[in-house]
Amino acid sequence: MLVRPLNSLPAVILAAFMPVRSPELEQAFAKFALRDWRKLGNWIHASGLALYLLDELKSRGIGDALPDAIRSELEENLADNLERTSALIVEFLRLNSEFAAVKLDYLCIKGFTLGAVYCKRQQLRSQFDLDFWVREDQAREFTKLMRRLGYDVKAFDRVLECHTNGTPYPRFQDFYKPPQRKSVEIHLRSVSEFDQVPRANGVLNNVIFPALARERMFVEQALHLTKHFCSEWTRASWALELNRAIHGPEIGAEFWSAVREQCTEVQAILLGIAVASCAHIWKCSAPVELNWATKALPSGVVRWIDEYAQSAVTARFPGSKYYLLLEKELEKDSIDYRRHRRAALLPFRMPGYVTNERRLTLTEIPSHIKYVGKRFAFHVREGAKLLQAERNWLERTRSAKVYAQREGDSIA
Repeated sequence: MLVRPLNSLPAVILAAFMPVRSPELEQAFAKFALRDWRKLGNWIHASGLALYLLDELKSRGIGDALPDAIRSELEENLADNLERTSALIVEFLRLNSEFAAVKLDYLCIKGFTLGAVYCKRQQLRSQFDLDFWVREDQAREFTKLMRRLGYDVKAFDRVLECHTNGTPYPRFQDFYKPPQRKSVEIHLRSVSEFDQVPRANGVLNNVIFPALARERMFVEQALHLTKHFCSEWTRASWALELNRAIHGPEIGAEFWSAVREQCTEVQAILLGIAVASCAHIWKCSAPVELNWATKALPSGVVRWIDEYAQSAVTARFPGSKYYLLLEKELEKDSIDYRRHRRAALLPFRMPGYVTNERRLTLTEIPSHIKYVGKRFAFHVREGAKLLQAERNWLERTRSAKVYAQREGDSIA
């Protein structure tokens, strides 16, 4: 049974991953024609849900609910993504072999470490890079090794961003194709943190690699999701994968107890945001074993989740600025928040290069100008929406306080 009116195609797509009866879901999809799918633009792909949706509908036996043209395109995308995933696996295993050969201490994170708990099959995921944790005192050794392996390396905010030659932003038609440019992020961690983090062995293609223990992996995935809720853009697939892990058949009280032990007080709030947002988006209940995280959320944060969590994962790239409302509820230092808000509303700096800085060539200038124009339009459009949302937020907050005061007076 449908849990809410489905008056938009993104809402129907989200419902495909809920406990909705297949015939009812098929009827919901039938209301939308091919032109409605085209109006989605690139959202279905950028959200990471495209291949998950194809697989879900086929497994339900209602693959024909998709327009023929859309299904054909998704089948082609799936074939391309299989090649892309295979290429990434080859590089992932090569890097593991190289790291181990020189006895560097590292941990694989995200991506191929997640396994079936988060993703039924790897070829359904949209993955673009590889991620590792390393000890910060070995940063120099990793930098030398990555350069020897053909990567350019640039340090940025405790991350070694590593890239081979190739187009950094390929055409969208190549979204699922094997990458022309390899990308790796090496995250530096303090020696004390690295030595204390719980570990486990992962296995891929019969190759064993070092990874985070599953309780720490869950915490990191939840923190990653909340980090993006506190930014302009959040991929719906991140929430879907985390929700799959939350409700996995092998998850129990012992696991949740281990998760709690891994969280600091601040991380417990951030994890609670991720879990509560998943529950809201996918219309399910969070495990009672996580009440220590979800029930401790400030009322303003809960309200943001109710009003904006779904729109955060259905917004077209590059997203929106409604996340600033969430940050305001989380930020204790109002001065820092106001400073950050001003910078986020209309940035005056361009994003930095991820590879070594260089001058633009003549052929690159037109596309760069187009990019700057789009970003400027985004900031103006979404900034105006945020200003209106802030006024509405403040008015409802005041109304709620007046109502609560009246209720208190009547009880007294």
